[in-house]
Amino acid sequence: MGNKENDLEAEEEYFNALEEAVPDIWTINKDPKWLEWLGQEDPLTGKTRQQLIEEAQNNLDANRVANFFKTFSGGNGKPKEDLITPAQLQKATQDRIKGKISEEEYTKICDDFQKRLTRN
Repeated sequence: MGNKENDLEAEEEYFNALEEAVPDIWTINKDPKWLEWLGQEDPLTGKTRQQLIEEAQNNLDANRVANFFKTFSGGNGKPKEDLITPAQLQKATQDRIKGKISEEEYTKICDDFQKRLTRN
C-alpha cells in the first residue's frame, strides 16, 4: 500500500497538470458531444475511448488524459465548434422522442445543425 499523503500529492499534481494542459477541461467534460465521443470505439484497440481514458486516469497519466481532450477539441484544449451532421440530427430526434435527451439539448442540436446549413 502506498503512503496516503504521497497518493494525495500525486493526485493533486495530476489535476494541476491536467488543468494546465487543458484550460477548459471542466467545460468540455460536461459537453454531451464529449460524452458521446468517449463512448465510441477506438479502431486500433477495440476499446471505447472511455475505457482508455479511465486507464490513463487510474495511472494518473495527465499527458495521456489531456491528449484525449485535445484530440476531441482540435488540439488546443478548448471546445471546437463541431457542426452537426444530418445523421447526428436524426439520432438526436430519435433520442428526444425516446426521452433520452431534454428539449433544451435537442433545441441546441437543431440550432447547431441550422448553423451548418447557413455556412454551406
